[in-house]
Amino acid sequence: MTTNIGGVEALNFDDIKFDVETGPIKDKEGRDIPSNVRRGIYNKDNGELISTCGSKYQPVAHYLIGEKIRDKLIQSEIDLSNIEVTNELYDNGTKWRMSVIFNKYIAEPAVGDILKLRLVVDSSLDLSRMLSSIFDALRMWCLNGCLSSLYRINNRYKHTSGLNLEALSNKIALAPSKFNEDKELFSAMIISEVSKDEALQFIKKTIAHRPKPSQPNHYSKPLTDNLINRFEKEATGLGYTMWALYNALTHYASHPDKTEDWGETRGRLHNVQYHREGQVAKALQHNMWTVLLNPIDVRKDYYKYN
Repeated sequence: MTTNIGGVEALNFDDIKFDVETGPIKDKEGRDIPSNVRRGIYNKDNGELISTCGSKYQPVAHYLIGEKIRDKLIQSEIDLSNIEVTNELYDNGTKWRMSVIFNKYIAEPAVGDILKLRLVVDSSLDLSRMLSSIFDALRMWCLNGCLSSLYRINNRYKHTSGLNLEALSNKIALAPSKFNEDKELFSAMIISEVSKDEALQFIKKTIAHRPKPSQPNHYSKPLTDNLINRFEKEATGLGYTMWALYNALTHYASHPDKTEDWGETRGRLHNVQYHREGQVAKALQHNMWTVLLNPIDVRKDYYKYN
């Protein structure tokens, strides 16, 4: 992991710079695998096998994507004078995550509770992760990424699609104004009360929902219990509010290593975090979330879980 702080020069990809190429691979017995079945993805600089791919797929080096995104950011009107850029490689360089914190864009919905605009880009060389980009808000209090459903960019596409970044470019242009809109939403969350039972029903219906053919309302009890416990911890300082529920959810996504909250995590932490971020963003788009932001008398008994 490398982090650069500064202006545009912080968008530097030298530390993740390596070119890639495809080539033949062998099976476990040392026999050649036909190239029309499977090929290897190699680090062109040192010849190391990184992963494998199909016969027609053409991987694109991470740094080339980073440079294209940098060009789009420079072309936009977003303030790049004070940014913090972190690049991380996982699984032998197969996966890449870039985080850009825009320090000029700040929200403070409560005294001392600072949020900053952030862009997160995920990609992989072998399609284990589609290329995706997300604008969200980073809570500086505990570096708990607050995943906003309002301007989550759900751009996901294969490298072979030509890396059309126009959609990202449009979202970059809108990000500052959307962030300003979310300032009001965050402030509303802080004063919006939510009961433990309402939080429980929301969790059961969204992030913990595990439907079965015979039980459409089935849910994961361990996850529900853990999230409610986390909600009550957040409520100790934030009150029984939507802000506490919001931060319980985003804590789940951004802290997969917290065994005291979630128990032993299965799988590599970066993969768990990536998966949980998607779960939380989807939950925040559920109509029950919107209902819970309404006054108590409006939402009374609106949702009950059987």
